[in-house]
Amino acid sequence: MATVEQSLTALENLLGTHLFRLKIGLGSSLMLANRYWITDLCGRGASGLVVRARDQKLGRDVALKLYPHDEGTIYAEAEAEAKVLARLRHDNIVLVFDSDFADLNIDYVRVPCLFIVMEYIEGPHLRAWIANTNPTPLAILDAFIAAGEGLAAAHAKQIYHRDVKPANIVIDGRTARMVDFGLARQIPTENSGDSRATQYGLTTGTLAYMAPEARRGVSDARSDIFAFAVSLWESLSGELPFDPEAGEWRLGIHADFFGAEKIPKELVEPLRRALSHAAAERHASMRDLLVELQERRVQMEPKGVSRMVQAVLESPIADRIRQAVQRPASDLTASWAEQARLIQERAAAEAERAEKRKKLGPAEGDA
Repeated sequence: MATVEQSLTALENLLGTHLFRLKIGLGSSLMLANRYWITDLCGRGASGLVVRARDQKLGRDVALKLYPHDEGTIYAEAEAEAKVLARLRHDNIVLVFDSDFADLNIDYVRVPCLFIVMEYIEGPHLRAWIANTNPTPLAILDAFIAAGEGLAAAHAKQIYHRDVKPANIVIDGRTARMVDFGLARQIPTENSGDSRATQYGLTTGTLAYMAPEARRGVSDARSDIFAFAVSLWESLSGELPFDPEAGEWRLGIHADFFGAEKIPKELVEPLRRALSHAAAERHASMRDLLVELQERRVQMEPKGVSRMVQAVLESPIADRIRQAVQRPASDLTASWAEQARLIQERAAAEAERAEKRKKLGPAEGDA
């Protein structure tokens, strides 16, 4: 019997070859369930293969997560994931539309697949966004705060992710979204009888971002907080805070992490707390961490610019700034973070000119 990894690799190879042939004009279109026309490979999730497809019935692009496994337990896990995701409705979480089962026929090979139909997000994952746009620390923090709102919303419904990392945060041009809840679990309650969330020895997630207790198979919401903090630390400094192979040892003994000198000073304290070796020493909830990050973000704002922006907002040129902010999305060519930066710079420049006119008089100030 093939393992999950082997099944995914086999399907990826079949799909990759077929889609390449389609792009050079060979072969026939690939349809799933007589409805979804598969157009591109997007990558692997926690236990399934993610593809882009065209929903022929509704005329929209969707993401399909395919589970090409022949084990009943795998299908049960996939169906559980679909039910978990269907409960989540938030601007910073990818939406789930449906789930079903069908055969995928690829070049005379029949692959039975359970699949989940999800919202397709046009945009890079966070690591690629950072590499391609070189955003400011404030822009990176804003992206994480947005994604953290999605994570906090999941936690509020007693659902946690278990695989938080930069690759599972996507920038869609408007905000940042949490994706791939493939390892998500509902936090068990006294009456649920679900012990999967705390089963000792069952490790899930990506080693580099896993909390010490998660490495031992015991995960909860604070494990997500730890992974979120590792991801933010890495995104700001370019380095993981510790060696994944010696993570618990380093966290338990050393106070300083790799790349600490590159972290904005305002964020050091909350991140150190979120990266505590003992779960009980971390923030009590994702919401608590987000509140602290928002407070620190205010401290990171350039003081002079903040005063000038306030002056602009109180002046007659405020309407011009608002018009710039309210332009249709189709008119915006830069990323949402870049737009925010450009608008702030524009406001600062207008404030400087206003201050100059005030001191020198209208004729001289406009010279």
